[in-house]
Amino acid sequence: MFCKDCGKQNNGTDPYCTACGASLLAEDPPGEAHPPDTWQDESFGLSSAKREGKPYLALFAATLIVAIVVVVPLFTQGFGLLAPHTSKASTSLLPGSEGQSEAGSDTGDANSPISSQGNTDASGAADPYAGKEVGIDIGDIAPDFTLELRGGGSFRLSDLRGKPTLLNLSTTWCPPCIKEFPEIQKVYDAYKGKVNILGVDQQEEAAVVDAYFDQYPSIVYPIAYDPSGNTFGIYQNDYIPTTYILDKDGIIVASFVGGQDFNAFDRVLKGVLP
Repeated sequence: MFCKDCGKQNNGTDPYCTACGASLLAEDPPGEAHPPDTWQDESFGLSSAKREGKPYLALFAATLIVAIVVVVPLFTQGFGLLAPHTSKASTSLLPGSEGQSEAGSDTGDANSPISSQGNTDASGAADPYAGKEVGIDIGDIAPDFTLELRGGGSFRLSDLRGKPTLLNLSTTWCPPCIKEFPEIQKVYDAYKGKVNILGVDQQEEAAVVDAYFDQYPSIVYPIAYDPSGNTFGIYQNDYIPTTYILDKDGIIVASFVGGQDFNAFDRVLKGVLP
């Protein structure tokens, strides 16, 4: 039976429309009102009974939703059960720009060779690490690590300070990485002696890395082995390739996710160099 008021088809035996409450009879039985069985609350999309004794079910449901959406997150964050997302945007940040970490925070990294406390160094110059944190966001101090290099020798990232550094995390089996290798070589050729260029191969044995790059003798920029993936873990890196550009003090000023070309790196490096 179709309701004459709203047009809804009603298949039950109830004499009232389940959508709008209108009587499906020619006339209401004497002495009876025709309250609707249910009503649709547009603000919550809940079906709430309005028969006698049930008008507060909608209010109860709305209160429960507010408690779940508002109260529970506040309670859990207050006890450290949920950590709010505070990552900074991965865009270029040149010295003096907005977006740096708040002043007064220590590095909190036992492996860091520097301290973020104090505003000047021993010579009285401004301390570039004052208020900085060790991390992987724009404005953070890049986490330190030591790795073996392809071709022999080893290096420590913090030893590269004094010049800007391009740090590229990649693998030899990743198509975007393979496409990006020649672009990084162009950066190496263009900025040789001015910028440190370093590739870190993620979670591959040295023999695998050597076998790949031996096929491409034109790729000569320094590449380090990270077979254990420790550096991958330090940088909490979920995507490859990922590239970080550090200023001369080891502060992250830009990061790139995915394969890039020479021009993308060149634009940032020109702003970092004096």
